[in-house]
Amino acid sequence: KQWYQRRVRAFTNYLGPDQNTWKEWDATELARGYTGPTIDILVDQGAEDRFLKDDLMTENFIKAAEGNTALNVDYRLREGYDHFYPYICTFIEEQFDYVAERLNKVQ
Repeated sequence: KQWYQRRVRAFTNYLGPDQNTWKEWDATELARGYTGPTIDILVDQGAEDRFLKDDLMTENFIKAAEGNTALNVDYRLREGYDHFYPYICTFIEEQFDYVAERLNKVQ
């Protein structure tokens, strides 16, 4: 597939040719193997993002996270939005609030 070729080229350029090294940076692999303290993760995406299905493959991450009791994922898929400026302007405050709420728990 074309997405696979782009991913291989990108990962090779950034991380070198060893695909085992790539796993250390892959969000899905990290979610599968995470064994630390319980953490909350916000995934907020536009449903019309052209990269969502073939490139980002968020569903793989969500499945991996759901299989890990140390990860609490809040997945928000926003209908009618891609990942450009209108999406960011509309939801950035919610994202800041999400992070601030969790930072306040740490203090």
